[in-house]
Amino acid sequence: MLLLFLILMKALTYLGHGYNPDRFHPGYLEVFYGPMKAKKSGHLLERVDAFNYSGGLEYIAFKPENDTRSRGKIVSRMGSSDEIAMEIPAFEIPPDDPYKAKGYIKDIHGLIVFDEVQLFSADIVPLVESLLAENRNIVLAGLNLNFRGEAFGSMSYFINHAEYPRPLFSACAYKMRDDNGKSYMCCQRAQFTQKLIDGEPAPYNSDIVVIEAAESFLKYSTPKNEKNPSENNQSFTAHEPITTYEPRCRIHHTVPGRLHNGGKK
Repeated sequence: MLLLFLILMKALTYLGHGYNPDRFHPGYLEVFYGPMKAKKSGHLLERVDAFNYSGGLEYIAFKPENDTRSRGKIVSRMGSSDEIAMEIPAFEIPPDDPYKAKGYIKDIHGLIVFDEVQLFSADIVPLVESLLAENRNIVLAGLNLNFRGEAFGSMSYFINHAEYPRPLFSACAYKMRDDNGKSYMCCQRAQFTQKLIDGEPAPYNSDIVVIEAAESFLKYSTPKNEKNPSENNQSFTAHEPITTYEPRCRIHHTVPGRLHNGGKK
């Protein structure tokens, strides 16, 4: 009887906070996953926006502090223009110590959000499990595959344990040319993330975690002078390698040095 009473009181507490089963799922895990530029953060922010209309309870958001693209917030960008479409404030916590989040979470926080989950250490798993046990609604977003096409961090665990796993896809950004030499993008469904170093596919043994620079949407190098190729070498200046990422389909996802086809490179 005591247990039944406690369960009833818990339910009434959520109802008193404006609990809406379409917007708030106590004790449930929701995961948005996919390649770069699949609008994972956008879907996450829309999820937070829907929760805000539930009334009463509040949300709190976290991101790894080594994600330096947008300090102190989670943002959703609009395509290649890099304009911010939506944003919410987020606490930055060490990727190797996600338990720091505990110091910010209060009883009023019914919805807890983590972005770029693949960058956190394995400790993110018991942390999220403990928060779910407290009947919190947890929403995660991140890359399920690294640029090598392999499982990224703890994302596979969360996808397989989520009540609401939500795969997202992008359009392949591989550039092709038609018979007239005009450039166009493949645009087939993309589930992989292509890492590029100065515009060329990164080798398998390059670092897995390299945060894309804020200026990554700029051209990789000085545009070539097609009329006078000799000027190209004269205009070249040394620079730090620029790492960028783009979505690719299976056919155009390239990782030099990766073993495949029976162990061959």
